[in-house]
Amino acid sequence: MITLACDVVRMGMRGEPERAWAQLEQQHPARRAAVFSILISFLNYHFAGLDPLALAAAE
Repeated sequence: MITLACDVVRMGMRGEPERAWAQLEQQHPARRAAVFSILISFLNYHFAGLDPLALAAAE
């Protein structure tokens, strides 16, 4: 699910948000909810001025 969340972030940053949401719509609702939770955590770190990917790599 983390890979899926990363794909969604990458697609959004490349200017392909429709493709990212289409990919999420194909997932089971429980998986979608988990990915949304991961994305919310990512945004919380981002807005706090932290790089969540660098923090994850450092652990």
